[in-house]
Amino acid sequence: EGHAVALRLAARVTTPELTTPALTARRVTAQVRWEEGTLRLSDVTAQALGGTVRGALALTPASPDDARLTLTLDRVALAAVERLAGRAVGATGHVIVTGELRGDLRDVAAGVGAFRVESHDLTLPEPLARLGAGVISGEARLDAGTVEIVGASGRWPGVEASDVSGMLAPEGPRGLRATLVGELGPLARTWGEDRVAGRAHVVATVDGRWDDLAARGRLHASPLRVADVALDALEAGFALSDWTLTLSSVVATLGQS
Repeated sequence: EGHAVALRLAARVTTPELTTPALTARRVTAQVRWEEGTLRLSDVTAQALGGTVRGALALTPASPDDARLTLTLDRVALAAVERLAGRAVGATGHVIVTGELRGDLRDVAAGVGAFRVESHDLTLPEPLARLGAGVISGEARLDAGTVEIVGASGRWPGVEASDVSGMLAPEGPRGLRATLVGELGPLARTWGEDRVAGRAHVVATVDGRWDDLAARGRLHASPLRVADVALDALEAGFALSDWTLTLSSVVATLGQS
């Protein structure tokens, strides 16, 4: 009897499978409370997105934009997360995510949140996928479908990235800045160039679309070999766009024969 907002309910819920249009979860357990028109889920655990999901939720059906979700995603598949968000970036692997999301959960990508992200097998979108799987950790914020990296680092075979910051939009990176240290060969091969070898320290900013990236910055390489030219050291500004590398303000020391 009475209005729904006046009802009170408390229960422990367990179900072997819960299916929604966007997500299937198995072995779901949760503490459920309904009070004053608000649904509260606590101590939630489930197998979903290829991994384990734990968290809590506060949702008022009359005000869906005020929903608040705290969660831990333990080794969930990035491909499954992309399908849930409705946004395909092209990265693959598994991630551990802890954080909070606020907003209408019917459109996860449009929410606002802050998260810590870790991965031990992250493969970046093409063409950087050619670097192979890497290890990353960092802090990020989500706002209306765009991820802002506020501090991250990563390591791929032959290449280390630090001081990573910038924006990741669905169409591509915006002002994504990083310091890279490592072998130039793997980096050059991501853009189809196999005549470059040496070790470099690079400070770069990447923009563009995921399928048409452009980078600019400054590099110091020692030693360096490009095709048949060997240098003891090179320092230069660079711009890489449309598969063309342009160097400026070059200072080079020729290799000794």
